Amino acid sequence: MNNLQYFIRLLHPISWIHNYKSKILFLIIFLFITSCSTKIEKQYNFEIIDQIMESAIIDSVFPGATLLFGIDQQVLYSKAFGHFTYDKNSPKDQT
Repeated sequence: MNNLQYFIRLLHPISWIHNYKSKILFLIIFLFITSCSTKIEKQYNFEIIDQIMESAIIDSVFPGATLLFGIDQQVLYSKAFGHFTYDKNSPKDQT
């Protein structure tokens, strides 16, 4: 893949969804975000998101990610998973 093809792929909003596991992960996260209530007082359980992300990293769907969910300018969840690249000696993702 040359640099132009790589750049075009980055510009496409869902180009990273290239396999079955990625599609399922994207769908779960999308449904979770869209189903969040607007009431901030409600306590959320983000353990399932942690499990999904850790499973995806173990399955090499992606090397790492940083997630942040919020409502009305208030952060509800912020966490980094995995590494910057697939190399285990690379820096860990940070929030």
